[in-house]
Amino acid sequence: MLMNQQTIPDPLVAISSTASTYLQAALTILQTHSLHRATIDWPALFAATWSRAQGAKEPCDTYPAIEFALSLLDDGHSFFQRPENVQAIESGAQDSRNRLPTGWLLTPGIAYLQVPDFSGSPAAATVYARTLQQIIGEIDATGPVGWIVDLTENTGGSM
Repeated sequence: MLMNQQTIPDPLVAISSTASTYLQAALTILQTHSLHRATIDWPALFAATWSRAQGAKEPCDTYPAIEFALSLLDDGHSFFQRPENVQAIESGAQDSRNRLPTGWLLTPGIAYLQVPDFSGSPAAATVYARTLQQIIGEIDATGPVGWIVDLTENTGGSM
């Protein structure tokens, strides 16, 4: 069930049309793409989210309500990036926070690859990907019979 008349905000909840349009678009995205969308009580989530957006005049005023809605999904994957965070990532302002992958042979035949999380500019993504490919290529050339891929410090990030 996608957003319908039942999910439109209660007229008693004061929210501007601009903020309402933004919030409705965000909730439609959640409802359409959520990992556990089939098990979510959408009417309850919508009602709780709209009430948290009370008084919103601009789209930015709905950000806390959107973050609240995402927390109700409880899927460990969904999150909201505020525009200023996205701009900082895409501009490269946060590239220095990234760590590059590392790898080596633990013992003859057993390769170890540590793949940390990544979130950064396209240029930094290219460096990260090339570094990972180079490490894999160098270790693979030694003929390992097994690989340990360590994702313990990988919380996600940019794809």
